[in-house]
Amino acid sequence: MTGGTAADVLQVNYDWLSKFSPDGTGFLDLESMGSYLDLSTFSEDVLTFGRRKGVLNAIPVSTTGRSMYFNKTTFDKVGAELPKTWDDLLALGEKFSAQGLYPYDLDTGSGFPGWYNSIVYMQQKTGHLFINEDGTLGFTQEDIKEGLDFYKSLEDAKVIRTQEQRSNEAGTTPLYQTPSWLDGKVAGVLEWSSSIGKFESALEEKGQELVLGNLLTLDGAQSTGWFMKPSLLFAINKDTKSPEAAAVLLNYILNDPEAAVILGTTRGIPASSAAKEALQAAGELEGLAYEGTKQIEDCQPIIMSPYLENSIMKEIYKEAVEAVSYGTATTEEAAATMYEELVDTLESIAQ
Repeated sequence: MTGGTAADVLQVNYDWLSKFSPDGTGFLDLESMGSYLDLSTFSEDVLTFGRRKGVLNAIPVSTTGRSMYFNKTTFDKVGAELPKTWDDLLALGEKFSAQGLYPYDLDTGSGFPGWYNSIVYMQQKTGHLFINEDGTLGFTQEDIKEGLDFYKSLEDAKVIRTQEQRSNEAGTTPLYQTPSWLDGKVAGVLEWSSSIGKFESALEEKGQELVLGNLLTLDGAQSTGWFMKPSLLFAINKDTKSPEAAAVLLNYILNDPEAAVILGTTRGIPASSAAKEALQAAGELEGLAYEGTKQIEDCQPIIMSPYLENSIMKEIYKEAVEAVSYGTATTEEAAATMYEELVDTLESIAQ
């Protein structure tokens, strides 16, 4: 982008719009391509994800959200029911640990799944948005402390493994490739609907069944808590020498029935109604990815802030979660540091 060598049609992540197009002029205005690109197949709610300062910079290929998925084979073996509330989940720790198993996991790597889980819980409990629509921090320092307390309670109840236990098994190897997942020792995961297929297929090869769980809640919840976001978006280079041809190509990828069947659900459930109808006719709108997408769409989800997955923000979550898990900081100390760093970071990136 900065060197002037970017392609005409670009695949972009949600948070890239604020980086590369802070004033809305970083990409071609797709509404100027109306003769070549059919936008009527997308709802305005979906298109809103691709708008920057009111300008349509990008179009989501699909929407997604993190849901909870469980290894039914292991749950049946333990004789446990799928949880419906956070309290239900906490109660499973004792039953599973008696057999050397865990009912849930928050995966390795960035620390983001661990904090994401706590965000959902605290949004339900307080009614506060973690990040407000104007890009300011919506959680108080006490909210953050409670979120970290909740994360630690999952470890203490042996619902999830500690950060050290995960790291010792396989470092940063994705959960679905580890023995703990493949052997059913870890029986649940928090994952994007658009990415759950790799977890499912890994278990199928072992003769095990993965199912969609409930969206957990708590008594007196103030909001749904759960998020929806675009899985990925397509944009057109504002400096392209062939805007019409780029728009025709993008329209084919997003809306053409032939392209829809070729792509299937590899990029999630299409946001385009034309592509979705083509998959429906081909009998491809089924399975866990579809079920998870529908679950999030139907739960009155919170629209995820584009700043939530900013790389600097994710590093802040990781440091806080690891500090609490390894015991190098109390939740109060980690929350104080996290709150200060989040406020400063949002002030610098949210324009």
